[in-house]
Amino acid sequence: MVQYLSDAGAARYGLVLIGPTLYNGGAMMISLLRSAPSARLRAPKERWLAVLRSAALLLGLLPAGLLSGCALHPGGEEIAFLRDGHLWLMNPDGTGLVRAGGGGVVGFAWSPDHHQLVFRTASRADLVPAGARAPDAPGSLSVVGVDGGAALVITPEVAGLSRSDAWWDGSGNRLLYREGFAPAPSMPPAIVVYIVSQADQPAGVARKSLPDGASLPALSEDGRQAAWIDPAGDVRVASPGSDASTVVAGHALLTLAGGMRPARVLWQPRHAALLYATSGVSGAEQLTLATLAGRTSIVASVPGLLDAAFAPDGSRLLTRTAAGYQVWGLSGAAAPDFIWPEDDGQALAWWAPAESKLLVRDAHGVALVDVRAHSVTQLLVTPTAPKPANASLSWAPLTSSPWSTDGASFAFADGGAGVWRGAPLPTHSGMGGLYVASAAHPAQAPALVDSGADAWPGWSALDASASLLAGA
Repeated sequence: MVQYLSDAGAARYGLVLIGPTLYNGGAMMISLLRSAPSARLRAPKERWLAVLRSAALLLGLLPAGLLSGCALHPGGEEIAFLRDGHLWLMNPDGTGLVRAGGGGVVGFAWSPDHHQLVFRTASRADLVPAGARAPDAPGSLSVVGVDGGAALVITPEVAGLSRSDAWWDGSGNRLLYREGFAPAPSMPPAIVVYIVSQADQPAGVARKSLPDGASLPALSEDGRQAAWIDPAGDVRVASPGSDASTVVAGHALLTLAGGMRPARVLWQPRHAALLYATSGVSGAEQLTLATLAGRTSIVASVPGLLDAAFAPDGSRLLTRTAAGYQVWGLSGAAAPDFIWPEDDGQALAWWAPAESKLLVRDAHGVALVDVRAHSVTQLLVTPTAPKPANASLSWAPLTSSPWSTDGASFAFADGGAGVWRGAPLPTHSGMGGLYVASAAHPAQAPALVDSGADAWPGWSALDASASLLAGA
């Protein structure tokens, strides 16, 4: 039986049909097919490969290996960033600038394969992310392909319903976000529900809620399971939408730092194990690792714990206290492998994909941390430090990383007044914008690849369990 792909179905996948497109028994013939005209980031050959890739993935109809002769890659190198309420994409050298989403965009996240982005649009015109993330607010979530096409709205429209940014699972199939009604426009929702949604279904189709969660949940790598802490402190695991859950462990903390920060469960990357905090001796918080079978081991004891995040491969752990950062192994050592101070309570840190380096952005500028060398190098100095931020009312993981996918470079935004290794940043007519720097050669001046009021660049995907929390 021969079936035809409609124009609407093609637009869903960022494609435009000029002639019939049909498939028969798992073999697809594409005739007179061109990519959608909205984004032209890549070379013509790469664009056509992206079209073939999208067609191959469409409903899983093509046999595996049919496109094995094509040089398909796991993802591109585009950098995404915000400017004036729009989501922009650009090549690392500053070419190919296109708008991927516009009109009140306040947050976004790369998919793990770098082929899609989910972005949040807020209905409040005054909601501008002053930090790494904007607060939860009424609006919608949409998914757009990097190769073009119309954005797919994945959330139903409900007046006054606030939503957070969304986080991908490791497979790039499912998204996790929260929603709830706020008591006032400037306040976060008092009660939230966490939702797991498929990334390819429109307007709330195939979305499932997580029950009785009292903490930020975590998704397994394939998105088929979710873990959370219930109000009694039990760590639970279940399939999204299921009423039945398994208690993996108990006595988990719900808050940290005297109730000022939320505790949460982390899903260890590349492992079937969960990390959570419990009360330890002498007031210290203990970080406990539990397998899904219930076997537990204490990884670290951290007095004054504020937050924790795994390395991308799950082999190390980054913790944060009021005094600074600590990097731990997972063998249960009495002391961390490396410690460095941090006096900015709103500082942000991102693991490099190679796991041996971290990038820290705080009120003083940007620092590069080499865990193996036990060194911290201040790269960017911000002459005028911003005023201390007010206490955050809500917390969520960062959604994208400024690191390139190979960890060789990173992107950052600056108004142009910063000083890089003792020399002024390059500017265009006195204006800064988006910069790209080499992690291997940090003494080299960063390149100004786009000038303007650019903010919060994201170059690669970020696992929520490998991300510290950002306040808003």
